[in-house]
Amino acid sequence: MEDFPPAHTAVHVIENIMDKLYGCGKSVDSHIERKKSSLSYVMDHKPSRKEEKELERRINEFIDENNPIDAAIIGDCNMKHVRTTSQIGRFEILATSWDQCSMTFKMRYKIV
Repeated sequence: MEDFPPAHTAVHVIENIMDKLYGCGKSVDSHIERKKSSLSYVMDHKPSRKEEKELERRINEFIDENNPIDAAIIGDCNMKHVRTTSQIGRFEILATSWDQCSMTFKMRYKIV
């Protein structure tokens, strides 16, 4: 993976918010790049379009708060990160999919 601190930092923010909203823990699969990324979560239900919009809103709200990036957000991750959430940019969900057999929600998104 190319080192792109805004996208990598965004993963930590997204995972924290996903876990708070759905109790799903960390993603079970991730693909992080500069142009677009994806995260997959095992969940107890498929999020509705309304829930997806609320997720996008809450992530951007947290980013806009200009929160400092510290160990509470990133844990012991050794990748490069931005210093504050406002340096991440805007989070946009591009597409989602649901696999009923594995109960997996996949979110494709970009950071702009």
